[in-house]
Order: sequence, then C-alpha cells, then structure tokens
Amino acid sequence: MVSLEFVLRSLILLLLFRQLFCSLDTINPNQVFRDGDILISKNETFAFGFFSPGKSFQRYVGQSNQTVAWQSFDYPTDTLLPNMKIGLDRKTGLNRFITSWEKI
Repeated sequence: MVSLEFVLRSLILLLLFRQLFCSLDTINPNQVFRDGDILISKNETFAFGFFSPGKSFQRYVGQSNQTVAWQSFDYPTDTLLPNMKIGLDRKTGLNRFITSWEKI
C-alpha cells in the first residue's frame, strides 16, 4: 500500500514541475501585451501580432486591415462549440471536420 506521505510528496513535485512539462509556448492569463508586441511560438512555427483598432483599449491578434487569416470555427479540433458546423460547405468548398490533437 502506498503511504500518504509518498502521495503528498509526489503531488507537490508534480505541481512544482508542471510548468516545465506543459504550456511552454502559450499565453499566460497574467501576461500583458501592448500594441506592436509579437508572440512567437517556441519552434517559430507561428507568430501573433497584437494591435488595438481606433481608440479601443482591447487587444486583438492578427491584421488591422480586417483580413481574416484564420478562423477557429473553420478548423475545429477536438471540441464542438455552439453554432459550429462540420461537414462540406457547398458554397465555399470548405470541408470542416474534427481533428484530434495527436494528428496536428
């Protein structure tokens, strides 16, 4: 039988080292971004630019010319959200399908 002390020590170690093993190139909820800041992924696969249109105090990711470079509803992964569609869109030819994270 595993002792309670062993379980507690293991849990503490897991919590302490959690940051080393996951979420190394994600945005932290406490992170602050300013206009012109760029977030580059660890392996330099993608880069996000931040801007505020007009007099807005909100930060946006992408291009300020209103061109949509990527839309998550068009490329669903493992979760369906309300109003999300999957399958072939005959007007645009876009085929939306669920993709597992292991394939990405």
